Formats: sequence, C-alpha cells, structure tokens
Amino acid sequence: MSKLLPLALILIVLVSGCVNFAGGKSMFGIFEIKDNPNLYMNVEVSTDDIKSGRDVKLQFTVNNPGEEPLENFIFTAYDTCLFITEEGENKKEFPELKPNASKIWTWTWTARDTNFPVDCKVKFRASYDTSATFSKTINVLQESEFYSREADGTLGEIRSSSFSTVGNLNSDISFSESQPFLEGEDVYTYIDYSYSGDGQIIKINKDDITIDFPANVDPECSNYDVSDVSDREFVKCGGTTYDCNDIILDDCKSFGCTVGGMCKADPDSGVSDMSCVYVDRGSCDGDGSCDWVDGVCIGGNALPCSNLNEAKCEITETPNCKKEYKTSSKTSYALNKDLIFTNKKAPQTTCKLTTKAEQPIQSGDMRLTVKYKYQFDDSLLLKVNPK
Repeated sequence: MSKLLPLALILIVLVSGCVNFAGGKSMFGIFEIKDNPNLYMNVEVSTDDIKSGRDVKLQFTVNNPGEEPLENFIFTAYDTCLFITEEGENKKEFPELKPNASKIWTWTWTARDTNFPVDCKVKFRASYDTSATFSKTINVLQESEFYSREADGTLGEIRSSSFSTVGNLNSDISFSESQPFLEGEDVYTYIDYSYSGDGQIIKINKDDITIDFPANVDPECSNYDVSDVSDREFVKCGGTTYDCNDIILDDCKSFGCTVGGMCKADPDSGVSDMSCVYVDRGSCDGDGSCDWVDGVCIGGNALPCSNLNEAKCEITETPNCKKEYKTSSKTSYALNKDLIFTNKKAPQTTCKLTTKAEQPIQSGDMRLTVKYKYQFDDSLLLKVNPK
C-alpha cells in the first residue's frame, strides 16, 4: 500500500451517524471532529490528486468509545459515484466491536474516466445493534417513619439516584408523586424514550425492553408483561460421596467426566457440578487405550473396552436430592409490543406501582435494559480530476 499522505487525513467522529465529511467542499485538508458516544471513525486517503483511471486507497478506522459492545456492525458504500469497486470493496461487517476496541480496513477503488473535474459524492450507510441501561432509585417509607420525618422536615434528606448508559438512546423515568413514597400508595411511573443525532432508531422490538422492579413495589404495566417473577438460584445438594457405579452407567457417561476435570450435571437433575476425581477407563488388548465415554478401543483394535463397568466418577454431591432454590426480590417485565419512533420519540409507557415497605426505609432500583438498532446515512465528497 502506498504511503498515506498526512495532508489527506480526514478525521471524523460520527455524531449519531452525522458524518458530514466535507461540508460540501473538497475533503482534502479538512479536519473535523464531531461527537457520537457510540462510534469514532477515521478515514485516510492515499492521495490528494485522484486521477481518472487511477486507483485510490481509502483506509478506515472505527472505534467504540462507548460503554456497551456494538454488535452486527455493517458499513456500506452503497453509491460509489465514479468509482469502480471489486467484490467486497464496498461493504464491511464485524460481528462485534467491544468497548475501546478498534477495527482497521482498506478499500482500493478505481476512478472512471472523466474529461473534466467531478466532485463525486460517495454515499455511505452504517448500522449496529447495541444496548442501554437506565435506573432510578425508589424509596418507600413505613407510616411511622414517613410522618415522623414529615413533622421534622427531614423527608428531603432521603435522596433518589439515577443512572444511564451514555449512547444514542435516551430514557427519562418520572413519577406521579414526589419521593420518598408512603407505603400503601398507588404511584404511576412514566417512561419516555428518545434518541439524538442524525441517525435513526426505527423501532424497539417486542421483548427488547426489560424492566426489573425492586421489592418495595407491586407493579401493574399495560405495555409490559411479566417475564420472570423472581430469579432462582440453585442451592447445592450436599454431602454424600458416591461413585457412578451407584447409578446407571449411561448417567455417569452423561457427566462427560475426565480425570482432573468437572462432571457437568443436568441443571434439572438436582445435582450441581461435581469434581471428577477418579476414572478407570477400562482396558484394551495390545497397546490400544479405551475411550471411556464411547466404550470402544482407540488404536490396536476397535473392540469394545474390557471392564468398562468398573469406570467410576467419585462425586461429592447427592444425586436426585430435593432441589432447593433461593429467590431474589425482583420482578421482571418485558415490552409486549413493538415501540415505534416518530420524530425521534416513542410513545410514553406507564406502570402503576403499589408501594410497600418491610422496614422503616426500604430502597431499591427500578432498572431498564434496552436493546436497539441504530443506523445512519451520509456522504463523503471526493474530487476526481481528468488524466
């Protein structure tokens, strides 16, 4: 690749898709920086004198300066104007662009013949999938605590905090009453979604917004359905040592045990993962070794292993014990229909929250997780001169 000229450096940081590479003037010598929280892009051109019939190299660098990974990143030059491109030289895809990670690629294009200078507008489209998180603290007070603080004028000392991921999508969580809330009240929460920049979020798909409510409210949501009443965490069965000879050999094989490894149990078996401390793989005639899982000899001959039933996996967990779970105190709701954006805003959604408190002051976070696709179109101006 020919040496990239410093004068040809174009530095663009996309503002929510607003590339505006050249602002209507020749790109050469232009230096622009614009902010997009999700994507940085740098373009270098191999020459500042593009001649018809000649090749020009464009080197692209993209970087994710945000807090969340970008998935299914696609960058396409869908209108290359006077430039001829070989297959694959106008579209680039990356399955994932992690935070702070960069990708670099180069395209070689050939300018078509022209008898006069042409300001050639090359049109681009970029899109990616990403996510955003938003949260708001909900404070609920028992009656005695609430009225005592109200009398003392100290209700305002109880603060509510919020958090949001920096990105293209914005969300505002508000309530019908001021905080802190009195237990037993019906409070409404209003959730607004919007986006910034010159790109587009056309819609958020059904199930791509999840709301986790804390234990101090009972929610009723018309736009969201219950997806999981609680998180269940398996509590280990414990205690008794046994080996695979005590159960059916096929079950023992299903653990996939290897010496020094782990026996991976079926999560519904009532057994947690187990250390595999001993395996007798059986024996084979000659120099062959026994594949214990498949039960056949490897090398020497392909006969079944001898003494296979002596294979055992010593495990320090009790099989088929009564499964016990502990539950977390949150309720998850998922969006039950597509959310369509108009003029960069989506329709407001709402939930009724009935407050409750098991202690004088009970606080918890209402947390939103949103998956979305962002896309934008723009153009790069390249001047092509005759030979």
